[in-house]
Amino acid sequence: MAAAADTAVIAGKSPSATLLLLRPVVSFIFAFAALGKLFDLPDFQRSLSAVDWIPTSFILPSAILLILAELSAAILLWPRRTTRIGASLSAALSLAFTLYTAERLIVGASTDCACFGIFLKLNAWVMLVVDSVLLAASLGVLRRAQYGTIPKSVTKADPDTPSLRLPMLFAALLLCVWGFFLVLPHDPLLLQKVGSLLSFSQAGKVYNPITQGLLLRDPAMGTRLPIPSVAGLDSHRPTFVVFTTGCSICSLGGLGPAEQAGRQTGDNVIMVSPVPLSQMGQFIAVHHLRVIPVSDPKNQYDPAYNLSFRPRTYLLATSGRLVWKQVTVRPAVNELVKAAQAASRVNKP
Repeated sequence: MAAAADTAVIAGKSPSATLLLLRPVVSFIFAFAALGKLFDLPDFQRSLSAVDWIPTSFILPSAILLILAELSAAILLWPRRTTRIGASLSAALSLAFTLYTAERLIVGASTDCACFGIFLKLNAWVMLVVDSVLLAASLGVLRRAQYGTIPKSVTKADPDTPSLRLPMLFAALLLCVWGFFLVLPHDPLLLQKVGSLLSFSQAGKVYNPITQGLLLRDPAMGTRLPIPSVAGLDSHRPTFVVFTTGCSICSLGGLGPAEQAGRQTGDNVIMVSPVPLSQMGQFIAVHHLRVIPVSDPKNQYDPAYNLSFRPRTYLLATSGRLVWKQVTVRPAVNELVKAAQAASRVNKP
């Protein structure tokens, strides 16, 4: 009788093994993913730079926020008092991951997913299945936690019961924002306006402390770096090499200064991206850019150039030696013009 008095059955349902099984599984998966990203933060930053709607200055905050959200979901799933909040958060995250993975597959960018960071990399199709199953499991935990047997201190009549309104509001806001940014990459006019606004706000801004630490591993000035071999390259002129991602806003902002400097000096401007050449060609045509596209799906230039993050611009003399590199979020055009003029006076060894 005492045990019966300590619990209250909501909707007449008894404890379910589903809740007891799914809750630790979902919690473990989110904790596993969060720790994997945390232990390999630079690579996770580079993965986030491929997201169409995350500006360069927001990549690190977004990475930290996502890791904290996954850890929060994993922790909140354990106490019965917060199970519903944890399940709501895990469902919202799973829904976002499912939509993003599906969108990447639709546009043909089916690269391996770094969702589990240093621990595991999965094919995009496999990750879509994992995200979908995780979403279903999170919804199952939410449903069981809401209508199953729970302590009397956590009933619908208890004013201390955690509310589902905030997690649901977060999920609705996430869907609205996702819908906007799903359209953004395919609207050139809107993309240019947003890109110009973000570029203006980032002009001359230094990188965050973590990114500045990554710069310490940069190749020294004068180091001979590999120049992508492409048709149409003037071997008698210096070359701007701009490494971008599949992020339309980031690519437009990263290419802008080098592309304008190249127009003024007549120097080569190479755009290196992991996306297919056909997609790069459409991007260049829509924005009327004077650049030479190079598709590098395996990121083979990353070690030589220390590409721990993108977009980033380098200037190479005709000999292939490094004479300038980007050390601010958005360098000024006149800075690149002066560097190119100085590079043109560097003789071949």
